[in-house]
Amino acid sequence: MKIKIPKSGRNKALFVIDVQPNTLNAKAAGTSHIIRATIKATGYPFYALATYYADSQSMLFKQSKWSLSREEAGATDEKIISAVAGKNAPVMHLTKSGRSAFKCEQRPALLESLKALAIEEIHIVGYDINDCVLATAYDAIDLGFYTYVIEEACNHYAGDENLVAAAIKVLRQQNMTNNSSLFEFEEICVASGN
Repeated sequence: MKIKIPKSGRNKALFVIDVQPNTLNAKAAGTSHIIRATIKATGYPFYALATYYADSQSMLFKQSKWSLSREEAGATDEKIISAVAGKNAPVMHLTKSGRSAFKCEQRPALLESLKALAIEEIHIVGYDINDCVLATAYDAIDLGFYTYVIEEACNHYAGDENLVAAAIKVLRQQNMTNNSSLFEFEEICVASGN
């Protein structure tokens, strides 16, 4: 499989959103392999690995009465952590009870790290493209970062193709995916299989 990565010459960071095996069904879990392969085929000077939970204090619970404890949500996929560790670049683990990775418990340290590394562009992969990925993308662009969602490396936790297609349509219209950019791309090959 070939994936286009925006080629801009700017310092970039990769945000890996909510790749928590405990929350994914079998239909969606195959995207985790694409995320790992993308990490292995690329290099970034900074990685952010976000995990979510929704306790009784979160707005998600307050509005929808849906909750998911930290224990139930679980940690980032160990294979993702291993792939990122092999890159020998700074990695920040983010914990959030809301949608955007920029609304995490580590927000001040995250923003300081991005500034210290002169990060100007953010690429986003993970789950759910129609929810946490989308919220993170909007916050990133509002914070002044060029922002691209890597479509092939995003999904919905249950693999809902209608939600994925709707989110991609919105993001492409706003030039916020790797398949809609006005800029140049480089194509990377990611291995198929697990």
